[in-house]
Amino acid sequence: MSDAGLTGMTVRHLQYFVEVARERNFTRAAARLHVAQQGVSEQVRQLERLLGVRLLDRSSRRVELTSAGAAFFVEAATLLTRLDHAAEQARTLHREESGLLRVGFGEGAALTLTEPILDEVRARHPGIQLELRQFNYDDPSAGLSAGVVDVAFVRLPVDTAGLATERLFAEPVVLACAAGHQLAARASVRVSDVLAEPMLGSSTGDAVWNGFWQLEQFRAGRQRRSCRGRPHCSRRWPR
Repeated sequence: MSDAGLTGMTVRHLQYFVEVARERNFTRAAARLHVAQQGVSEQVRQLERLLGVRLLDRSSRRVELTSAGAAFFVEAATLLTRLDHAAEQARTLHREESGLLRVGFGEGAALTLTEPILDEVRARHPGIQLELRQFNYDDPSAGLSAGVVDVAFVRLPVDTAGLATERLFAEPVVLACAAGHQLAARASVRVSDVLAEPMLGSSTGDAVWNGFWQLEQFRAGRQRRSCRGRPHCSRRWPR
């Protein structure tokens, strides 16, 4: 490869090509990258021009790697992994030197325990700087899985692969429904009472979280009924 090719190549070129190579499809790659398909196609074409080789065989139905593309994919994917690792090392060192602790939390955090816990951390580590980041229900790990926080207040169950957890307290699971719903007047309900009800569930990238809030362990393979378009729809939130 010429010096000009090295000069013109960017991380974006590599990221887009690697995603297309993994998906074998420009549309799916663009969706995963959250960009327009035309942008992905143009970046890959630019990369091929910079390298002076064809990396992909394109057809109307499928994308295949050429022999050159397969070899380049291995090295490009490795390089991106190393870049991510280098960036994380730099961020970690910066946090250690600056005394920064990133704390993620979802709705309610640890409730009334939140401030006492944070106050205790500050008391034990006077030089520490706490950076609080709030996350919605679409990320039940509150930033831990993505590595954008160091610690987090989360509500189990979540996918704890690679994570260490410390239980603070337990909360009841509650059912919220419209005032006119047939279950609204009850002081308590059983899981079996709501399995046939249409309800809002949780759809995230965490299968453990989704399964818990969609009551999968009680359904014996039966599908959850959709809540869309129904005036009296049960609504379940973690609490």
